[in-house]
Amino acid sequence: MDNIVIQVGSTSLCQVEDLVASVCYNNNLAKYHAIVSVPVLATIQSLLQNYPETSLLISCNHSCDGVFFNIAIPNDQKQHGDTSNPISPILPPDVLSLVSCLADGISVSNQSIQLQFFFHGISHSESERRKNILDKFYQPVKVESKHSYKSFQQLNEI
Repeated sequence: MDNIVIQVGSTSLCQVEDLVASVCYNNNLAKYHAIVSVPVLATIQSLLQNYPETSLLISCNHSCDGVFFNIAIPNDQKQHGDTSNPISPILPPDVLSLVSCLADGISVSNQSIQLQFFFHGISHSESERRKNILDKFYQPVKVESKHSYKSFQQLNEI
């Protein structure tokens, strides 16, 4: 299980991106990296905006079925000096809609949100649906190789 604690700041989202990338690439889930990172980052950005005085504990667990991200507001964090009630995380409707479209499960408890991503047993149509959702929010970028096809062909002739 991987854990990080973040607060509002310029490096916070970079740490989360690194965690998601590490989990995806170390578990042979590289092709699902965008499907996982978009809802996780959207959830964290929303919580950091809504609760700027708090820190977030992000933990990740994986099993043979997929990965699980738990985003929690630690027990010692209180909103605006209120010591009687723990903070219950709430996501705005637009973020909740995006997360619901890409994650297989969302669980909200007293002080945490758990996002579940299952990768084994997902149908081709479900995978395409998720890709189409990502296409609506983000533009694909074509990356060119340092070597052109012609240079590879010339290498083979040598």
